Amino acid sequence: MNFNLEYFLNDNNIKYKKNKVENAIRYDVTCFFDKNHSNRDAAFYLNDNGSVAYYCFHDSCKNNNFKSVINLFKNKNIDMSKYWNDIKDNNNFLKNDISIYNLNEIEIEKNDWVIKNLIGYNKLTSIFGDPGSGKSFYCIDMALSIANNLNFYGNKVKRNKVLYVAAEGASTIKLRAIAWSKNKKIKNSNNFNIITKPLSFSDADTTNKFINKIKDNPPDIIFIDTLARTFGAGDESSTKDMNNYIYNLDKIRYSTNSAIVIIHHTGHSEKHRARGSIALNGALDFEYRVEKNDDIIRITDTKQKDAKSGSLLGTFRIETFNTDILDEDEECILSASLIQVNENEFTIKPPTGINQKKIYQYFLKNKNKKIFTKEEMYEDIKDQFKRKKMFNDAFNSLEGIYFNISEDGYIE
Repeated sequence: MNFNLEYFLNDNNIKYKKNKVENAIRYDVTCFFDKNHSNRDAAFYLNDNGSVAYYCFHDSCKNNNFKSVINLFKNKNIDMSKYWNDIKDNNNFLKNDISIYNLNEIEIEKNDWVIKNLIGYNKLTSIFGDPGSGKSFYCIDMALSIANNLNFYGNKVKRNKVLYVAAEGASTIKLRAIAWSKNKKIKNSNNFNIITKPLSFSDADTTNKFINKIKDNPPDIIFIDTLARTFGAGDESSTKDMNNYIYNLDKIRYSTNSAIVIIHHTGHSEKHRARGSIALNGALDFEYRVEKNDDIIRITDTKQKDAKSGSLLGTFRIETFNTDILDEDEECILSASLIQVNENEFTIKPPTGINQKKIYQYFLKNKNKKIFTKEEMYEDIKDQFKRKKMFNDAFNSLEGIYFNISEDGYIE
């Protein structure tokens, strides 16, 4: 069933302004829930897949959605059933009619955020790092801040319904939530929901079941912990398999308007980027890298689709907290949460690999004397390596941690 939005608006004499935006048509209207709100301060979104979303731009109405509008008009004894149309395929959002617009018809959308400047509403984000780097601690901190409408280290939280796909274990998430609550000295709200088993978002049927489960009351943001545990039988390094995974996540976003955050691992040798096919990075709106040294972690912005990336987002210490839950030996179970610290507390230890040391020493010796590319470095020290692959493997493991490559190809 699809909702005939224009029929509903016109039939009920609702004034609107119609604009084409990315992946949807937006209908600016006046808020239905607060008479004090100004003209056209709310909007319906008719998404390309046929689904409809509604929200008001005022915080006081942030919990009102399309279902709230339906219920409001039902309570006015208006027959809402007449606005629904049968369609044969409501799941495949790419099979709808294709519309062509002139560039001058496209309205520039104001950024809409879950966390201002960090997580965009209805956008795709990845947070990646080595196993044990603290990325799940950072994501739990972020998710609980959203659920409790708590500013996230200076960034304003704009929405607060969270769904966490805990494919790597729900019990650990619960313990970390208790530690977080003790850390922040607040009681957790009821806005944090969790799925306790792995789901394969590479599988179309599973994805459609997931959409049907959440579409009537969609979350503002979905955390997927981790990509590996929700990738099914696919090969992360396969562009075809990764594109299929991204396609299904896009179906979720376009059907629910939820933001999605994927928790992912680094490459085996290339620590500066996420593991698997580069197709994932191309699909992302935002990407953040987590690095750890002892019990200190730091978060770096590695991609902003419409802005410059590369800034340091924060440095944190992983602090242990008592959960007040006893194990089978009547001993208290411990967990941990993040404490923000000065960025100087994160120090990078020199590399320990033999080939890594050769490259790192060359970099330290020459970085203030001349500019050079990766190939020029190799030409200078190639006699120290039996094969070029040994140099490349060592270089790739250092890139993004000890040095970077500029857009011009120079090492800095």
